[in-house]
Amino acid sequence: MRDQGFGFESLEKLIARDSKLSFTMVLFVAVLVIFLNGVLSLSFVVGVFASVFYFFVGAAFLGRAFFGDEVLLVRFLLGGLVLLVFLGLVGWVVMIVNGLDVWMVTLALFVVAVGCSLSNRVVRRRVRREVA
Repeated sequence: MRDQGFGFESLEKLIARDSKLSFTMVLFVAVLVIFLNGVLSLSFVVGVFASVFYFFVGAAFLGRAFFGDEVLLVRFLLGGLVLLVFLGLVGWVVMIVNGLDVWMVTLALFVVAVGCSLSNRVVRRRVRREVA
């Protein structure tokens, strides 16, 4: 079946390729928007939009990194599940060390974003080496 236009799969490939760390920077901007929304109480809509974007990009990174051979929907769902597990583990550690306030939630989101980006990059490099 031929790809018709710009679909979800091409968007997911573009995010997972992450040329010049552009989507990693966008992920960090989403963390910043979530932080500013928590501190300044901007808007419920802004927080939801930034959180959904964070989840989408993080799930695309982790889905492509760990489940690259699966079908797109399964890859995205499993990537989202791994993202939630990472968020839960990092949040648990942060909560044990120092309670969860706005600063610590931002730290947890940032640590998970860095982990998503690094895992995506490491797997992409390993695949390139195996192909070459």
